[in-house]
Amino acid sequence: MYRFLYIALFFFCSTQIQAQVNVSIGLYSGSKIKSIGIVSTNSNGFAINDSSQIIFKFKKSQMLHISARADSVVVKSLDSLIGVFSSFSLVPSDSTLLRVKSIHPELATRQFEGNIKIKSKTENLLIENEVDLNRYVAGVIEAEAGTGHTLEYYKVQAIICRTYALSHLNRHESEGFQLCDQVHCQVYRGRNKLNKNIANATISTHNLVLVDENVDLITAAFHSNCGGQTCNSEDIWNLPKTYLKSVIDTFCIKKNNAVWRKQMTRKEWENYLTKEYKYKLHDSDSVATVEAFSFFQPARKTHLGILPNAVPLKNIRADFSLKSTFFSVQSDSVNVVLNGKGYGHGVGLCQEGAMEMAKLGYSYYDILRFYYQNVFIIDLRRLYLFKDECL
Repeated sequence: MYRFLYIALFFFCSTQIQAQVNVSIGLYSGSKIKSIGIVSTNSNGFAINDSSQIIFKFKKSQMLHISARADSVVVKSLDSLIGVFSSFSLVPSDSTLLRVKSIHPELATRQFEGNIKIKSKTENLLIENEVDLNRYVAGVIEAEAGTGHTLEYYKVQAIICRTYALSHLNRHESEGFQLCDQVHCQVYRGRNKLNKNIANATISTHNLVLVDENVDLITAAFHSNCGGQTCNSEDIWNLPKTYLKSVIDTFCIKKNNAVWRKQMTRKEWENYLTKEYKYKLHDSDSVATVEAFSFFQPARKTHLGILPNAVPLKNIRADFSLKSTFFSVQSDSVNVVLNGKGYGHGVGLCQEGAMEMAKLGYSYYDILRFYYQNVFIIDLRRLYLFKDECL
């Protein structure tokens, strides 16, 4: 059955339809932006639009200063006041890039493609980037995966970033945009600036997404390093997914984020277990005590200890800001050492494992099918067609 469905969907993908899909991204999420500076970097500059009417046109390299005033936005050039607006859009001409610098607070300069929409709320600027999906995906890849990787790996990352974005488009609907620019959605710092492989991977996988056996977009979760074994989604998020199942991964075990270590006093560890979770520590020979100070995970577990007082490993990770839940506990009379493996929640695709697979010659299809169980790659437009026909 699965093989037949894959063949059918692969046929759909064989002739991609080049269609533009825009997404709206809330910028500087979590930051209280009071003022910014904007300048165009090339081409014919940009225009300020209010209710679809052009108010002002800026040429290349002209500076714009924008600040919040109560629930209004004050817009100035270097030498004059342009106006005070409730909201407006900056619309670039042709391929113009908009360089945005947060002045208060001072943050690094970013470059954006597409339109920038701005309004004010309680004396803070709310900034949104309306951008083509593929350009957004390229920016996410650079922020999430960095530069210097193979073209095949970037194809993997492009497909999962596109799938993840499209399956979470309603996350910030109440705030007036679709996705944020933080790890809550996917990290996005604007235009992909440095890597042609990222741009080529995004274009060559245009419209390709991952679906499950019900032809629904999957939750394409990914993390830095699984430490040798990924997690079941239900063990981390109480959300069982047939395609997010634990797999043994030997490709990542010698990578940068494969191992870590944290040390604390034995007293600190004891206090944490007994006070925070009422963990029953009795005499030194009790099963609970032995488990607390000599805990091993040759394969992934979900809890430390024995029910009903077992402590969820995901809670320990959060409480101590650990890199993963995949750790063992060793101790002496003074100290406790957590020897850990991996970095991240451990669900779905392991980035460092996928990078190694790509270096070894595995295709993006092989890599995706290794980390996600019983999934299929389909063209986005064909997906919508398939869904329409099923209604």
